[in-house]
Amino acid sequence: MSVDIKSAYLIPGNPLPLLQPEAAGLRPIVEGLQKARRSLEQAAPDTLIVYSAGWMAVVDQMWLTRPHMTGRFVDHTWHEFGHIDWELDVDVPVAETAIPSTQAFGVRSRGCDYDEFPIDAGTIVLSQTLNAEAAVPLVVTTNNLYHDWETTKRLGAAAIEAAAQHGRSVSVVGIGGLSGSIHRHGVDLDEDHIASPEEDQANRRLLDLITKTDTAALEQYVPEYATSARADMGMKHLAFVLGALGDTYSSAEVHGYGPLCGAGGAVVEFTR
Repeated sequence: MSVDIKSAYLIPGNPLPLLQPEAAGLRPIVEGLQKARRSLEQAAPDTLIVYSAGWMAVVDQMWLTRPHMTGRFVDHTWHEFGHIDWELDVDVPVAETAIPSTQAFGVRSRGCDYDEFPIDAGTIVLSQTLNAEAAVPLVVTTNNLYHDWETTKRLGAAAIEAAAQHGRSVSVVGIGGLSGSIHRHGVDLDEDHIASPEEDQANRRLLDLITKTDTAALEQYVPEYATSARADMGMKHLAFVLGALGDTYSSAEVHGYGPLCGAGGAVVEFTR
C-alpha cells in the first residue's frame, strides 16, 4: 500500500534551544526549528512518524502506545536552566500495527503504555517545537543500541507501511545530533561554536551530501563520518528517515546548522 509522505526532517534532540532560546550561539538551531514548524503546519500530516536517538533500548524495539502523555522535564545536564512542560498524543492504532510487523525482519517489538513513562529529551524537543500544542499524533519508536544501519532503515519502512494500512498521511522526523564532542569546561552560549574545525568540516560535508540527494554517496560516507566526528549514535536517526523515504527524495534543505555546547546540530527538511 502507498502512503502520502508529506515531509521529513532531521532535528537535534538537545534541549538547549528550548531552555536558552535567546542565546546568540544557538540562534541557527532555534530559527531552523521555527522554519521546520511552519513547514510541518503547512504539510498538515495525519501522523508524525518519529525515531529518537535519545530514547535508547537494549532488548526489544519499543513503541509508545499510551494515547495521551504529559509531564515536566528537567534535563540532567542543564538542570540549572529550568524545566520544560510537555504533552503529546500517540497514534496508537498505527503503533500497534507496526509492533508485530517487525518480526518479519527478526526484530521483536512491544508497546509502552505506562503512566509517567520517562519520555526522552529529543521527543520532548519535537513536541514543543515542530509539534507544539500536540497538534499531530505521534508514532514514536526507540533507538535500539544493538540495531545496525540497515535494520534501522527497515524499521523506518515498517512504520510507513503501518501508517499506510490505516490510510494516514505522514511526516517523518529523525531526532538526533551531528558531531558529538561537547565543551567539557562549559561555554558562554552566546559564543558557542563547534568543538573543533575538523568536526565542523565533517558536519558540513555530510550536510552537503544530504542536499545533493545522492543517497549512495551519503551512505558510503556515513561510517567514516561517524568515526571522525563522533557522530550521535552513528547517525541512525538519518538511517530511519532514509528507510521511511525508501532511499529516495527529490530535494533537501538545511534550515539551520550550528553548535549545541560544542556538539553539532542541524535542522534539515527532505522533500519526497
